Amino acid sequence: KYKLGKVLGQPGQFGYAQEITHKTSGIKHAVKVIDKTRFRLSQYELFEREMKMLLDFDHENIIKGHEYFEDEKQLYLVMDLCTGGELYDRITAKKRYCEKDAADVLQQILYGLQYLHGKKIAHCDLKPDNFLFENTQEDAKVKIIDFGMSKYTKTREYQASLAGTYFYMAPEVLQGRYTFHCDMWSYGVVMFIMLFGYPPFYG
Repeated sequence: KYKLGKVLGQPGQFGYAQEITHKTSGIKHAVKVIDKTRFRLSQYELFEREMKMLLDFDHENIIKGHEYFEDEKQLYLVMDLCTGGELYDRITAKKRYCEKDAADVLQQILYGLQYLHGKKIAHCDLKPDNFLFENTQEDAKVKIIDFGMSKYTKTREYQASLAGTYFYMAPEVLQGRYTFHCDMWSYGVVMFIMLFGYPPFYG
């Protein structure tokens, strides 16, 4: 169904991403290839939940899953292709953002968060590594990625499991009593890093 292209970025703990082209339409996508033999049943359930989320999402500032396949050894999740790199890379290249350019990026992230939180989903791992630019243009669209730690939350129900990256983790996550609002703390830390070039807190 797809023609395989180049591998994207560095392979991770559970697999790698690769550029693919739909043979009929010619549309390019990315496929996340996950090695099932390297994780436990509980981790498989997390990947399965992430796949279902991505297939359900429909927002221009959130990575979209299109379909997935599974064989004996691997899972294949087909999603949007983003070629502009991570926000982390752009911060590193710029050292810091001016307020106007930062506002353009941060507004897009807020739109994506508004969509997620409207579905009562907490991302739980917002950081510059988890925002991809659609292309290499300076004004490229930003997409939120990596929903491996994301959780569905309910009104007046709190999550207790530790999730996220310490530099960006909200106090209520450390206290073991949080809901989707925890993302707003992480968003604030990302904003600080974009403007100043270093984190406000040390993990």
